[in-house]
Amino acid sequence: MIAGLDWGGSFADAVLWKEELSATYSVPSRQTTAENLLAGLLSQENLTAEKLEYVAVTGGDQNRVGKTLFGVPVRVQDEIQSIARGAHHASKKNEAVAVSCGTGTAIVYFLQDEGFHVLHLGGTAVGGGTLEGLARAWLGVEVTELEKLAQTGQALDLTVGDIVGSGIGMVPADATASHLAKATKDAKPEDAAKSLLHLVAETIGTVASLAADKTGCNELVFTGRVAKNKAVQERIEKTTKLYGKNAHFPENGEYATAIGAAIQSKTS
Repeated sequence: MIAGLDWGGSFADAVLWKEELSATYSVPSRQTTAENLLAGLLSQENLTAEKLEYVAVTGGDQNRVGKTLFGVPVRVQDEIQSIARGAHHASKKNEAVAVSCGTGTAIVYFLQDEGFHVLHLGGTAVGGGTLEGLARAWLGVEVTELEKLAQTGQALDLTVGDIVGSGIGMVPADATASHLAKATKDAKPEDAAKSLLHLVAETIGTVASLAADKTGCNELVFTGRVAKNKAVQERIEKTTKLYGKNAHFPENGEYATAIGAAIQSKTS
């Protein structure tokens, strides 16, 4: 049995792996250390460190972690490889573009044929951290409250139809022409919340779709905690369809990179 740890900018995720996923654990990354993250996972499962063969670590805290955690060997894993391996496992697809929607967004192409091939396509600084920061700065709420507000909001976005009265080329009339362009100083919090979700989701969907064009692959696998939000999923799916892409949101996608680190560690 091994543990996989992924240290993101907002959350730190941990998994136990015994040929398949057997447990998950997550805490805000600013409130913990790798030691405490692993201890929390083991405590949750009533296990001791001696039960682990080793710990696979990826993400931001990997440079601080030493060669062992609680006497268990540590194997540091490349984050890009971990993203790809996790998306591959979660989606069951042999070829796809993994879109890891964390604090920021990373985009990685993978192909499983005679070997496992990975290409880092880039990404965008827009992600969950963006949503958290805008929610606090503009609305004075945490992102969980913003998501609740957005459920009853009407977006403050200017659409293509608002400008020209119809669609243009491949873009339908209800597509966003400018995020938040209808906002005023008296904007309702629920309407602002809706638009902030649109801004983040559509940016991710657009950047991922354009990046995927480099590969000729139309299958996009969205992982990470941001991609678990239903409203974000709907907006991403609507955006990617404009570019002829298919969006997939696999189960346990928020733990995909930690899972990928565990899987990758078996090959490294």
